Amino acid sequence: MRYITKVLVVLLMALTLLSAPWQAAHAQDGVHFGTLEVDLWPEYDKPRQTLVIYRIDLSADVQLPVSLTVRIPVASGMPHAVAEAQTAGDTLFNLQYDTRQDAQWVYVQFLASMPHVHIEYYDPGMTVSGNRRSITYRCPGDYPVDTLVLQVQQPRTASDMQLAPALGQPQTNPQDGLTYYVASFDSVKAGDTFELQVSYQKSDDALSIEGLQVTPSDNTQQASSAFAWTDVLPWVLGTLGVLLIIGGGVWYWRGNQSPEQPKRQKHKRAAKSDLKVGSGDTGGAIYCPQCGKRADEGDRFCRACGTPLRRD
Repeated sequence: MRYITKVLVVLLMALTLLSAPWQAAHAQDGVHFGTLEVDLWPEYDKPRQTLVIYRIDLSADVQLPVSLTVRIPVASGMPHAVAEAQTAGDTLFNLQYDTRQDAQWVYVQFLASMPHVHIEYYDPGMTVSGNRRSITYRCPGDYPVDTLVLQVQQPRTASDMQLAPALGQPQTNPQDGLTYYVASFDSVKAGDTFELQVSYQKSDDALSIEGLQVTPSDNTQQASSAFAWTDVLPWVLGTLGVLLIIGGGVWYWRGNQSPEQPKRQKHKRAAKSDLKVGSGDTGGAIYCPQCGKRADEGDRFCRACGTPLRRD
């Protein structure tokens, strides 16, 4: 019974090792975002589509890892990127995710182990009427947010940019030369939704990225390495669990081997050794061939077991 208990303990250790991160994630209650920045970049690198970027900084009291579910419009299909980092601006590491959908939304579920989360998707819901182009962004309000930041990038060849509600005065970014509209809102509750209407004049399908000199950074290679490790981590944990189970089986098998047999064999070998020494190296002393007890002078039978004694 004790050996079965040992095996069960090993199996329990393996299952605990494999499931601990997921149990910790599902135990989270009251998750909220410290900051949520939503970037809308119409016709940035795809014609008549809007690149939507979520930059999420989890609140400091959120215990990691944590399971998150973020909604994107069903027309967008799958997200373009789901990644994480220690802080905004650091190297992004790819995240595995699952999706499900209903008539309106795609639910993107993933496990975040770092406090900064980065999500991208393309919204194809742009309407074109002559030279006037319009988009509507709907914030789903998945989690409470301490500070919500909205930033809209004006396409490079666009004019007469109009936003409702207004997001303040336009600002030119000196790094890319593009114009941005930015506004922030405090204390957004979970479930609070709102719409942002964006429209502008544009007579061509030129993309904003075409006027930028984009060069890959050194972080790209580091991110690729991190992607590979994240992808194989479940396999590593699974292999470790299998090795623990095999080790438990070997432990059980060895524990079932009787400890008495080796002791009897050792005793028997010692008795034979005593007989050999007694017949040659002790000046004629006689030992019992059965139990090895030394006989007194004149004994014909062993005093211990009664076996007849041989005398040369």
